[in-house]
Amino acid sequence: MAESLEVQRAALNEWLVAARPALERKEWRSAFAGYPRADLRDLPIPWAPAPVDVRSACFTLVGSAGLSLPWQPPFDTAGLAGLGGDPTWRSFPVDTALDATTITHEHYSHAAAEQDRNAVFPLERLRALASAGEIGGLTETHFSFMGYQPDWAMVMDAFAPRLAASIAQERPDAVLLVPV
Repeated sequence: MAESLEVQRAALNEWLVAARPALERKEWRSAFAGYPRADLRDLPIPWAPAPVDVRSACFTLVGSAGLSLPWQPPFDTAGLAGLGGDPTWRSFPVDTALDATTITHEHYSHAAAEQDRNAVFPLERLRALASAGEIGGLTETHFSFMGYQPDWAMVMDAFAPRLAASIAQERPDAVLLVPV
């Protein structure tokens, strides 16, 4: 049986305080040595069957690659928010040219993404699938956030519900989450 979420949250807060110096120095291995992962095994699994056939489904793309467009603020990777993750996202119109995007996420190798942004945010591939009739279509807006979010309590309590509400406004039949 998992410890209560409140006990787990207290352990996370203690870790954030203790790990802060290593996080500031970007010493990830030592900072995360004692990271208290959330133990959610006693919570119900949020599952919903697909409401429609994929060939008629309208998709919203959500990726954790930390992409932004030139007129959008980059993700905070250096300040206080960067230490605990930047709990914001950027919206992209369906016709976004991916080569115009910038990556501001320091916690993964950008090698594949620099060659082809579709490796981390396959919007062009989804447009091709929609054009070929393999999927029903795409919503008008898609989302990118910075996947580095060590404060899982903040993700559960604030970030994920706010992002989910923005996604729901698009009224997709399905959401494709692409983690990096």
